[in-house]
Amino acid sequence: MKKLLSFLLAVIASVAAAHQACGEELAMFGKLPDPGKEWSVLKKGARADGSFYSFSWVVFTNAKTGDILSFVADRYAGSTRTVDSSPVRQAAVDMFPGGYPHLIVSNGPTGWVIEEYLRNGLVRLDATDGVARKRVFQDALEYTYVYEDESKARPNRLAHGYVLAFGDMVVFVQHTSDHAITTELANDMALSLVLTGAAREHAGNAGPKTQPSKGE
Repeated sequence: MKKLLSFLLAVIASVAAAHQACGEELAMFGKLPDPGKEWSVLKKGARADGSFYSFSWVVFTNAKTGDILSFVADRYAGSTRTVDSSPVRQAAVDMFPGGYPHLIVSNGPTGWVIEEYLRNGLVRLDATDGVARKRVFQDALEYTYVYEDESKARPNRLAHGYVLAFGDMVVFVQHTSDHAITTELANDMALSLVLTGAAREHAGNAGPKTQPSKGE
């Protein structure tokens, strides 16, 4: 029985390690989980607006489906962020028009509006750290939206996303598609972010990993 338990823990640890092996880094936060071999990075970067506000982003696209997987780290230095606050809830609505971070699109209209709010509420994520052999719990904002193209030229898009708070930073992840998708990918990514955040906290690194320069 002990040998079987050790084997299962080793398998869990290897899976967890593989999920963290993406190599892409979300500036200020850390390494991102690996979404799979069909995904590739479309855009990434970081920017600071003075010394108080900074943000970073990584956007993946799927070679087969054209789906979008977007990550954003959003930091107000010295603040305390919570996922149930009104500003964070509003940011979850505004962050990814049509799937892409609004921080990197033009200042003009994106053409995408949220047609329907299917879900928007607090959940408790339960992530298993196979290496440390422990479970990590964290509250998150979970949402599901339907985006509509105002011109009606493009099909509607379905999006599942999560928002997590880490001190003065919140991290957003959203999976967006023009066909029916489940919450599985976004949830897997969010669980991996919980483990990364816990590792940062354990290492005493509550602040940003890297500070983007203004206009980077």
